Amino acid sequence: NGMPANGTPGNGGPGNVDCTSKCAFNTCGDGEALDDGNTSTPIEECDDGNLSNLDACLTTCKAASCGDGTTATYPAGSGQINEQCDDGSNDKPNGAIDALDGCSTHCCYEPSVALQTLEGMLQSQECNLDHLAQEISALPVNRTSNRLKRHIAKALKLAGQANPNGVPASSKTICTAEKRKDRVTVCEQRAIDLGLVRGTINAQTHNELTQKILNIHGWVQNIRAKAGCF
Repeated sequence: NGMPANGTPGNGGPGNVDCTSKCAFNTCGDGEALDDGNTSTPIEECDDGNLSNLDACLTTCKAASCGDGTTATYPAGSGQINEQCDDGSNDKPNGAIDALDGCSTHCCYEPSVALQTLEGMLQSQECNLDHLAQEISALPVNRTSNRLKRHIAKALKLAGQANPNGVPASSKTICTAEKRKDRVTVCEQRAIDLGLVRGTINAQTHNELTQKILNIHGWVQNIRAKAGCF
């Protein structure tokens, strides 16, 4: 009825932020995010009611994000890219270029990680491709970004050929796809280098895109070696 037994405002009335729909005091882990009406810094960003830190909501009721030290798997259809690793910091000196520690600044494995299977290597490459595509899609529309969008679309198509439905294709198909993908990464690098010269992208964006392309290129080499392409 909006009024608990002690007569103070309850759920549905003024000051209801600390009262759940079950007329209990709101606490982190009860499955109901505490909302104080402050959308910029809410008390609880989320509350899924479980004790797992491997999903989209941490046990501290903060939304999972790359750099929080937990490797998150997001719900299907959320539009978020699953993390492969999270070393607790994506804010490293001099940006992405110095983040060569095995886990990238966007929480994908880097090619320095000694993965043992083709499946794992292809998934890591796709993680880097997905993040590169995400960053490219956010760029202002201009000649450079349009060219990059065409290149990344080709690379993603080739990734699908090499690893259809998450299952590695034949060695011959993988070798062909990776060889073509490497050519695409060269074209991508030329495009962002030219974009920096023309002023259509800034130095920070150039560095971030370059590191993602280097990671993809590194996985190409690892995958080709594992598939016996040489």
